[in-house]
Amino acid sequence: MKVEFAETARRQIRNIAMDYARERRSLGADFVFAVDDAVSKLLENPRIGTRLEGVQRRILLGRFPYLLVYEIDARSDRILVNCISHQRRHPDHWRGRVEDPAATCEVSLAEG
Repeated sequence: MKVEFAETARRQIRNIAMDYARERRSLGADFVFAVDDAVSKLLENPRIGTRLEGVQRRILLGRFPYLLVYEIDARSDRILVNCISHQRRHPDHWRGRVEDPAATCEVSLAEG
């Protein structure tokens, strides 16, 4: 199985890492490592993430307050990372975007 990132997710990772790096240079790299760690876990067990609606799943990014939102496409043997979402901003913003399996989204979920 391979992992692919939607362009939205790539931009989000880059922007979030840059924001963290402004606070402390190593924090930006730590965020990227947290994304890499989540991807490694997904490659070991793609269904590890909590199911949302439809085909979407989420996995936490370690010590950072972000979620990696993804879907499993078994037909093409890939995991598609759709977006990176802050856990507490704009709850349920992803709803209505999950019907299109290739859709990218700006997701935010409140942990409760």
